[in-house]
Amino acid sequence: MDIMFLLDGSGSMNTYEFNEMLNFVTKVVDSFNFTTTRVGVMQFSHWFDERSIYDQPYMQSDIQLGMFASNIQFKVALSAMRHHGYTSFTAHAIH
Repeated sequence: MDIMFLLDGSGSMNTYEFNEMLNFVTKVVDSFNFTTTRVGVMQFSHWFDERSIYDQPYMQSDIQLGMFASNIQFKVALSAMRHHGYTSFTAHAIH
């Protein structure tokens, strides 16, 4: 199974709320078997109209799908994520 979490890193959420989202993801993946489930995390916020979709620094996969083979490795990477706090362009994130 492949599961990709899409997190709102925009100013619509404050840093506390962003960290609560990270805690939620941590709890959800606790029961996953990382040998049969690939998990990734994407964070979005600002969108630059003058840049291509491949050159959007605030719309990125912080953890590539299947990047980690263990729950522990995944959680370490997840805890290192930082809230962008920029503008919100939800439509571009789910496009």
